[in-house]
Amino acid sequence: MKRLILISILFISIAHVYGQRDTIWISKQKDWRAYTFQFDWDTVYFISDQISCPLQGTIKIPWSKNQEFVRDAGLKFLGIESSECSSKGEPVDHIPEEISSIKRLGDELRITAKVKGNCCYDFICDVGIIDNQTLNLIYYGYGNICGCNCCYSIIYRFKIEDNEKFDSIGKVVLNSNLEIVKLK
Repeated sequence: MKRLILISILFISIAHVYGQRDTIWISKQKDWRAYTFQFDWDTVYFISDQISCPLQGTIKIPWSKNQEFVRDAGLKFLGIESSECSSKGEPVDHIPEEISSIKRLGDELRITAKVKGNCCYDFICDVGIIDNQTLNLIYYGYGNICGCNCCYSIIYRFKIEDNEKFDSIGKVVLNSNLEIVKLK
């Protein structure tokens, strides 16, 4: 009987450890006009002290390749904060998506972006570098779908690790959209 209980506990603990990892696969076709299918693949794998790490709330992508390029430009992506900048159901068509502020406080940089999304969305955020001189703030909305759109304020927080490299960045854009630009 003791042996059966011990084997059952061992099986349950092993099944829990190996059965609860979360992976997101993101793929997009490189050229939709091509006759062959060529995809870009990216994987987000969440590693933490907890075995199970489902997506919850607005989060930053941990340790992405994009963030390594940003680190080469003298910045370390610390995290994000988000809040709604409109009431649920209030029309947001007149509110432009924009980078509303860039603030430097000592060695910390805080960039605030106003974005639109479904009122039930949370965001997965990342950062990147375009042409070695433009900081790209990236966000993806995810979650349940409501019958309304809302405005959100997302604050990207950075630590300035190298002032000389950081000075080479002249612009900030939102989701690679070169029409939404703020000069640093």
